[in-house]
Amino acid sequence: MTNHRHQDQSGKFLPVGMFVLVMLAAGSARAEDWVYSFEPGDSVWKIAHRHLRDPDLWNEVRERNRIESPRRMPVGSKLLIPREWLREQPMTAALKDPAGTVRLAYADGSVSEASAGEIDDTADVVVTTGSDGRVSVILGDGSTVDLGPDSRLSFVRLTALGDGSISDIEMKLESGSAATFFPSAEANPGRFLLWTKPAVTSVRGTVFRVAVDDGGESARTEVLKGGVDFAASGETVRVPLNYGSAADYGQPPVPPRPLLAAPDLSGVPKVIAGFPSAIRFAPVDEAQAYHVEIARDETANSVILDRRVDVAAVGGIDLPDGSYRLRVRAVDDLGLEGIEAARPIEIDARPIVPAPMREGRFRSGDPVRLAWESSGAGVTYTVRLADNPQMANARTVASGIARTSVTLDDNLEEGRYWWQVMARDAAGDEGRPSRPTEFGLVPPPQPVRLSAHEGSDGRLDVSWPEQEPLFAYRVEIAKTRDFATVDRTFEVKGTHDSLPRPLPGTWWVRARAIDEDGYAGPYGEPVQVGFGPRPLWAVISIPAAIAALALML
Repeated sequence: MTNHRHQDQSGKFLPVGMFVLVMLAAGSARAEDWVYSFEPGDSVWKIAHRHLRDPDLWNEVRERNRIESPRRMPVGSKLLIPREWLREQPMTAALKDPAGTVRLAYADGSVSEASAGEIDDTADVVVTTGSDGRVSVILGDGSTVDLGPDSRLSFVRLTALGDGSISDIEMKLESGSAATFFPSAEANPGRFLLWTKPAVTSVRGTVFRVAVDDGGESARTEVLKGGVDFAASGETVRVPLNYGSAADYGQPPVPPRPLLAAPDLSGVPKVIAGFPSAIRFAPVDEAQAYHVEIARDETANSVILDRRVDVAAVGGIDLPDGSYRLRVRAVDDLGLEGIEAARPIEIDARPIVPAPMREGRFRSGDPVRLAWESSGAGVTYTVRLADNPQMANARTVASGIARTSVTLDDNLEEGRYWWQVMARDAAGDEGRPSRPTEFGLVPPPQPVRLSAHEGSDGRLDVSWPEQEPLFAYRVEIAKTRDFATVDRTFEVKGTHDSLPRPLPGTWWVRARAIDEDGYAGPYGEPVQVGFGPRPLWAVISIPAAIAALALML
């Protein structure tokens, strides 16, 4: 891409006459004058020899500034020197710590993968980052531009003036975001312009962020140290420390407003042990969203998780165990990102804590099988058992097993128990134990001692002794003692019931108890019950009653 320098203010580049924007033009300074402030020991002659293309121009400088005593200039006096008289040399730019997708796009249409090192020809290149890309651009004067994901940065002018200590830098951020840092708090006597389509940020000796949104139609700047001039549509605002401003294309900047406060991260645990992990922090007043980053260290390009969330929490964190840096910024209604809060965190979630697959009751005499979900390949497990939820005096019932279940021995007494399982990976790292999981060992339902006979009303009356705890009961009726074919089944709550009369003949009746978990005990001994023909009065009375009812209707 060719970097044009002589376009109007419609979001492109301004003429070099705008050099005065950051050259601190004073009084009668011309558009391209460099303003030099005298320091102790300075003279016009020394300044000319240090900074001018032709040192013999020192006298023209004296005449241009109407200096009668060039050796007696007070400290702080301003000296105006035309820019074209200054020595000029190209400034280098280098890439540092590229991470993810970072490419160099050239004016001839070619694209290459970026690597750390100096950029050969900054005039014909655009540094681009993908959705996972980040890179630091180190300029020859020591200033740094950290590009975030989905960014495009081109170089309009990279020049060192005079003795090389005066920077003349113009860059264009077409999309994405950039955080800019300078090597010292002292203002560089040169200029630094960072263009976006809607606005330009001009500054030296400060720390600020610039971002482009909405396809390049909106820009914002946030000042973290020093101050910047933010200009759009012919208007300029001064943005001081911990303030920000924004501008849409064709509109002037909004008045600077305070950045939102840094989120309180004191409630974030130092060790994140859950999996998948979640991080919650205190909300910030007036925040519309939060920008959350997790990085391997304090450097800009070590970010491995980058999310914008609507609430003061971020979940689904699936990162390898290790030490990280958590960074959070609150975002206001203009999209301005506030003051950053940061703290170290440790993720220690592996091996994954096994998840028990059953809670409930077992019955005496049945196998007690404890099972859990796998924590991954190559993992072994240790299982502990206790008679209290605090796992005090727990005993190990299995150790170093690779399977995901264990069957306990048969000598457990009836009662309540708690168990937990821990995983150990192939490297010998042991994870946290699972939460204590309860089960009960209870006596099974006993065989039902059934009593069955024809009741006085001709129905089938059944009863049995009560069992503890209280159970439901299932009663079956069949023509044969082996119950090969069950004729009818009844569910009974309580210890007795009167069931519908079966057809005349001999019937077998049996019952079993069923607990609240659906566990069915054994059937008791079946009981034989005979039913004769129904009495004549019952046979007649029922049809007669039906006929009488029909006549009434």
